[in-house]
Amino acid sequence: MLSAATAGCSSRHRRLPRPSPDELGKTVEALAAKADVTAQAEERAAALKDQAEEKADRAATAARANRTPLLLVAAAVVVLRLVRLSRGRRR
Repeated sequence: MLSAATAGCSSRHRRLPRPSPDELGKTVEALAAKADVTAQAEERAAALKDQAEEKADRAATAARANRTPLLLVAAAVVVLRLVRLSRGRRR
């Protein structure tokens, strides 16, 4: 026994066009791709790796462009460290 609402629903479904086998295949492939968590993780890892490489390249370029100030800061740190070490030995 079908109610009026159920009968209307089933007749509505009968009027929908049936998807072709090609369309069904594409739908199945799309669902399988969504379910493939490993592939998604690999794609995300590759994207993050590319981003990290780009940032490293930009940092290296900036360091090369500012080589003199960086060397001066490094030399100052070394001198300060040596001064502290020598003061500690005198005591």
